[in-house]
Amino acid sequence: MARGDHIYVSRGAHAHHGIDLGDGTVIHRHAPNGTKSDSLVRLTTLDTFAKGGAVEIRRYGIRPDPDAVVARARSMLGQPGYDLVFNNCEHFATWCVTGDSNSAQVETVVSSTGGIGVGVGGPSIGRDIVVGVGQQAPMSAPNLMSGLARVGGGSVVNGIAMLGATSGLLAAGTMCVALRDKPYLTEEERQARRVGRHGAIGGAGLGVGVSLYAVHAMGVPGYSAAGLSSGLAELGGILGGGMAHGVMATMLLPALIAVILGCLLYWLSKRHLQTSASQPTLRAAEA
Repeated sequence: MARGDHIYVSRGAHAHHGIDLGDGTVIHRHAPNGTKSDSLVRLTTLDTFAKGGAVEIRRYGIRPDPDAVVARARSMLGQPGYDLVFNNCEHFATWCVTGDSNSAQVETVVSSTGGIGVGVGGPSIGRDIVVGVGQQAPMSAPNLMSGLARVGGGSVVNGIAMLGATSGLLAAGTMCVALRDKPYLTEEERQARRVGRHGAIGGAGLGVGVSLYAVHAMGVPGYSAAGLSSGLAELGGILGGGMAHGVMATMLLPALIAVILGCLLYWLSKRHLQTSASQPTLRAAEA
């Protein structure tokens, strides 16, 4: 560790962050009594900061002037106003190094919540739209089929595809925001984020195909009215309902696949790139 480093200690489901002053002390948000009202930006010993945990360094793609980082940290000494979402210890340490106040921990939670919200709320809205524009008795099979046809410009298949694409792209959008590029991140992190963003968008498209195939495979073979209505009914039965739930399922699948594929590809890419970056160091040490 060196003066001006952003350091952190993993504590189960979260991590505690601070700025190393290089002399055995750390500036960080600290609550001696463990209460929100007691949380201030304080100068403590490294041992108090670590609490017996392993101290690690947050890597960045830039290396700012250590004196500037420490000056920022010192300027905040005594500041109250802790907030888990908007002003936590990671916000503080990141701001000291980059001038940008953000928290990767919070972004992960917010993006996951946003993706779940799109996946759960979007299908309900889509179903209501289909029911509303249908031309038969509400929630009946003819109503749902006519509603899908109107949404799809005369084609039920296009209607299913359009609803699924809308839901999938909204979910992919939440992933793209969470995995947005930041110039001060390491090159490995930036590249992994690019892969994750592309994966989320591709997952939305894949999800539309999966939805259409599921409707085709679960009902009467083919994309006739009988085939589509029976497929939607069978698909909706998995969710404990009928055709209306089937319409919701065709929107749920693209959203879930977009979020899952985006997260998975980001994680795998990040792990691969970090492993690759460490190999030269390991070979040099062996030599």
